[in-house]
Amino acid sequence: MTAVIAVAGGTCGMGKVIVDHLQSETAFKVVILTRSEPPLRRNLQNVEYVKVDYDDIPSLAAQLKLHTARTLISAIGLYSQECSQAQLNLIEAAEQSKTVQRFIPSQYGYMTVERYCDIDPGIKWYLAAGKRLQHSTLQFTHVVCGGFMDCLGLSERDTDINPLHLGINVTDCQASIPEDGNALFTLTHSSDVATFVGELLKLDVWPEYSICCGEDVTFNDIVRIAENIRRRRFRVTYISSVGPVNGTVAALKVPKVGGRQQEDLESFTTLANQLIVAGAVLLPLENRLSEKLPGFKPRTVQEFLKEIWKN
Repeated sequence: MTAVIAVAGGTCGMGKVIVDHLQSETAFKVVILTRSEPPLRRNLQNVEYVKVDYDDIPSLAAQLKLHTARTLISAIGLYSQECSQAQLNLIEAAEQSKTVQRFIPSQYGYMTVERYCDIDPGIKWYLAAGKRLQHSTLQFTHVVCGGFMDCLGLSERDTDINPLHLGINVTDCQASIPEDGNALFTLTHSSDVATFVGELLKLDVWPEYSICCGEDVTFNDIVRIAENIRRRRFRVTYISSVGPVNGTVAALKVPKVGGRQQEDLESFTTLANQLIVAGAVLLPLENRLSEKLPGFKPRTVQEFLKEIWKN
């Protein structure tokens, strides 16, 4: 019997990557919940678009019941209190539907625990979802993957993840990295995370945190790998993890195709640097589910960069 998977936020970002993977598996039918009108030119096999209002819980529950969704995956970007409330409403609607039994909240990043709230105040939105799920009847798991390896790619053509450089611009052979560059952190490619989510859906029991790891690396490791692949020396600037110093972060320019402003890059880089130096983006070594799934082998940084630069 085909399992119906509802995906909120499935038209862009990590949600789109998950949908693209699930639609290729005959075991699943995907229902995308979206605020906007369905895209005209995006016809995917085993995928149905449903326009919803995240403020209308009874209507959300009715749609989930109508489509007999058993699992609800949230990929809503948690950028504001409004987005957080939308996800909380989804959890409530999932319970009311009586058909949804399992829920994956929006996470797909580092371990958002309370001790890092001083660095990233947005953690409170992830904690709110976790607390609500703990008091629900739903089985749930938080999917964590560290940072996205996609940030080392060439442009938005290579990924559905926001095309922001993670302190290292492989295209222009330059890097602006925090402190001594030796802090370990975890990187995973978005497509590997999507494959991991697909494997999770086949498991009967979920842990509270489903840890997916591509590779644990340092900034210095990445620079060495990138220099070998590009066969060029990088211009490396070491900066304070507290914030931009003397405009050093601004040395990394946002690719024009990204449609991003320079201040977006600086803000993102500063936040990422602080979290990495604090150890937040290095995922726990124990209970890494990705290492226990038969046949699942996420790519390494070297494999990813070789793939990008092979031509």
